[in-house]
Amino acid sequence: MLGEVSRLLLLGPDKDSNLEVASKLCELCGDSTSDTLDDDKLVVLNLQTKYYHARVEVHLHQVLDNEPEPPLHHELRDYEALICVVNAKKKEQFLHMRLLTMALSLWPWTAWHTEPMIDNAIDEKQGIERVLEALHCNMWRSMEMNPSQSVTATSLQVATEDIEKKTDSSRVNTLLQALKIPGDPGTSAGNSEGDDNENDIDMNQFNALISEVQAVRNQGQLLTDEERRDRAAKVAIKLWNLLGEDSGSDSD
Repeated sequence: MLGEVSRLLLLGPDKDSNLEVASKLCELCGDSTSDTLDDDKLVVLNLQTKYYHARVEVHLHQVLDNEPEPPLHHELRDYEALICVVNAKKKEQFLHMRLLTMALSLWPWTAWHTEPMIDNAIDEKQGIERVLEALHCNMWRSMEMNPSQSVTATSLQVATEDIEKKTDSSRVNTLLQALKIPGDPGTSAGNSEGDDNENDIDMNQFNALISEVQAVRNQGQLLTDEERRDRAAKVAIKLWNLLGEDSGSDSD
């Protein structure tokens, strides 16, 4: 099954002007054969944006006596976009209208309808690039989404999240290690017996609790969510009881 065909109609006063505009558009689209365009050869634009790509046929026609030359090969509804090429320096061009008068009358209309007029500045990148930008914004029948960029972005996001998780885990483990009270059990026990037992926390018990917190973190990936929550709740209750008993002694 053939895909949808997108067509762009380009109307101008002469062949050279039409080919010049089409050649510049092909060059901006990365076509290396833009210098060898021929009026009798089918011109194709390969539009490529961040989100989609589309193959668009460009049909070049002159306007003579208010009629396209050669005659259009398709109905007007089959063309999805229109580019009119006008040489503002030659009043006799483009449907034999006085271009200066037409331009002066069009400026208020374009300002009111927010449709900017684009100068045909072939030697300046801005003019044709703005035309190409307008073509990129069109909803072409042949456009197809670009899946590769989304896959790359997803892989990059997953890799970034893994690095952040490892960094956060390393910081937490370092903090937990620093919270441990140095000293052997005998020294801690001897100091506790010499001090006021009602005001001091059992350092051995506190160190054991910190070790249990580390174990929960290290084994977290091996446990189910329910088991991990259960162990975390038990550790939290132990910590609450340990600190709560000391707070109660201080209040007394």
